[in-house]
Order: sequence, then structure tokens, then C-alpha cells
Amino acid sequence: MTTFTNFTDAYAGAFERGSDRVASLDEPEFRLFMRTVELVVQAGAFSRPRLQAALGITAESSRHLTHLLEQVGVISMGDAEHSRAVLVTIDHLPVLLTRLLITRETVPALSAVA
Repeated sequence: MTTFTNFTDAYAGAFERGSDRVASLDEPEFRLFMRTVELVVQAGAFSRPRLQAALGITAESSRHLTHLLEQVGVISMGDAEHSRAVLVTIDHLPVLLTRLLITRETVPALSAVA
């Protein structure tokens, strides 16, 4: 079972560096980012072109999401067009999503995140 302590021990540094950026997203961007985190962690693999195709978003949006994923420690840093390692395990996903929600001044309705 994943606890908050397990999560913070493994990902605290990267998460703290990126959480301000996530907190500044507007509501539609935040919902898209939350969905992206879920998809990437559940897939266990990441590449920007696949993200763009899976979500039907622009290249600019996929670049922005990739940068955010790197900043919060979901994926490794790397070459823009190549696959990246996913650094968050599926066991840590619920805790990560909760931490991301906590960065918001107002928490969106759960139906809006899904």
C-alpha cells in the first residue's frame, strides 16, 4: 500500500519544483494535465508524439504537457522526440493525483477531472 510518506520520499524534490507551475494552470489546462498524468502512469511509457496522438492535441500543447510532466517528476528528462522513462509507479498514482489537487486553490469537481 502506498502512503503519503512513501510518495514524498520518492518524488518530493521533483514534485515541489513543478508544483508551482501546475498550480498556475487554468482549469481546462489543469484537467488535461491530470488526465495526462493518469494516462502516462497507467501506460508505463511516454513519448511526446504518442501523447499528441492519444489526446488529439497540438504539438505545442504536447510540448507544454511534456515539460510539466518532467517538472513534477512523472517522466525523465530527455530528447523531445524519444521515449522517456515513467518515474511514477501505478501504486503511487493516487497519491500523486491527490498532491496535484492540493496544489489548487479550489479543487475541481471529481467528475471534471475524469
